[in-house]
Amino acid sequence: MADQDSESTSTDGDSVPATSPLVEHYDAFRSLCLIHKALLKSGLDELEESDPFRQWVRDTRSMIDEEGFGEQTTGYGGQLKNTDRVSISEYRDERGNKKRLTEFNFLDVTHPSPAVFGLLNERMSDLNAWYVPVSPDSKTPLPVLVETKIELQRARALLAEFRPSPPVLASSEGKPINKETPPESLNRLPNNEKSGSAPTETQLNISEGSSSPPQDDASSESSDLPVEDVRGVSSMVADALSEAGYKTRADLKAASDQELAAIDGLSEQQVTVIRAVVGSQ
Repeated sequence: MADQDSESTSTDGDSVPATSPLVEHYDAFRSLCLIHKALLKSGLDELEESDPFRQWVRDTRSMIDEEGFGEQTTGYGGQLKNTDRVSISEYRDERGNKKRLTEFNFLDVTHPSPAVFGLLNERMSDLNAWYVPVSPDSKTPLPVLVETKIELQRARALLAEFRPSPPVLASSEGKPINKETPPESLNRLPNNEKSGSAPTETQLNISEGSSSPPQDDASSESSDLPVEDVRGVSSMVADALSEAGYKTRADLKAASDQELAAIDGLSEQQVTVIRAVVGSQ
């Protein structure tokens, strides 16, 4: 069975020279799930189960779990469990760092925002090897952090763009060679897969020199949100922020890390959490 949380995930099967869109989808979403797991341990684990971020964590996890999400009858991990046509461990050896993929040919990926990296710096090693999937139709990176119900709806719409059942194997020209692939998944192949064109620069091999990702900033609709309602801000921290003149989410976004760190009652980790949630100008 495909393992979503460990670094030793593998399935049985012979090594093949073809590309596996299914493995790429699985590993990209697994990376996002592990980022979420680390964020929860960094101070977001006290959020209520009804919080939009908690719901987003469950949604992305469903993409690789056996229950699946949306049109999936089973998630990418369940699909890998049901095939012996590819070995994840061997595939990672050939196209990754042995623990996870770093080379993608069929699925766009990008790094999380620098703010998220700052929050994960002490919890995840080799940050440049972690990534998030990019939606195939709108070409928008999946958000790591989701704060409001509106943001959750938008994130779920992006999630629905991903193929429910990618081909297990495909040729270097982009032609599926997976006899098990249902017709509806073949109809959702990205343009470069259908035409056999080379991957674009956004279909990157994760490396030290990759381009900067977009920030996980919240929408302007929540800019007037009171500080006490900002995710990750406790009542004690909210009181300290209000006394220092920071009343809304927009105020926090406009403040520098140095200004926030100078507020009595705020720790460096709390400033990092605030920055990861609200972003910066």
